[in-house]
Amino acid sequence: MLQFTSGCFPDRAILVNLGMKKILLLITLVVQLSCSDDDNLQQKAKINEILVGGEAFLPTSGLIQDFGINSTETHYLYSFYITDGSLSSDGVGIDFGETTSFYFSFFAYSLGVDAFRTGVFEFEPARLSWPDKNFYAIGEFNGNGASKLSTGTITITGEKPNFALSFNMVLEDGRELSGNFETSFEIVKQ
Repeated sequence: MLQFTSGCFPDRAILVNLGMKKILLLITLVVQLSCSDDDNLQQKAKINEILVGGEAFLPTSGLIQDFGINSTETHYLYSFYITDGSLSSDGVGIDFGETTSFYFSFFAYSLGVDAFRTGVFEFEPARLSWPDKNFYAIGEFNGNGASKLSTGTITITGEKPNFALSFNMVLEDGRELSGNFETSFEIVKQ
C-alpha cells in the first residue's frame, strides 16, 4: 500500500491513499472496456470456408467453364462454380450432384484476350460499360436461401488449374459473404 505522510497532517495521508485507489480503479476499468472479446470481432473464414451471414459452408469441389474471349473482345471469361458436393459438366450445363447443400457461382472477366489472368475482380452489375479492369458479374449463392451477388471483390491467384479464391462481398438480401477456397479446378472448355 502506497501512503504519503506530511508530518503534522495524518488525515491527508488517507485522502492521498483513497485518491490512488480511485486512479487505479479507473485505469483498470478503462483497460477492461477497451479489450474486446473474440465474440465481438467480425468472424473470419478459415481456409476453404465460406461464411454467409455468419453461417459456415465448407466447399470441397470447384469447376470452371472456360468461355474464352467475350463478345466485345476485351476480356477473357471464366465461370466459377464452388460447392460441397460433386460437380460435373456436359459442356452445356452444370450438374451439382445430389449431396450438394450449397453452391456459389460467378462470372469472372479478366482484362485481355490471350488467356485468363488472375487478380482482383470488382463487382460490375450491368456489364454494359465493359470497364478497363477485371470484374465479375451474375453471381449467386444458394444455400439456406438463394441470393444474387451485389457488391464486393474477389481475388483470384494461382495458375491454371490450381486457383485460390478470396472473397468479401454483400448479397442482394443484405447478408455478408466472405471466405476463401483453394483447389485444382476442373476446367471445361465451352
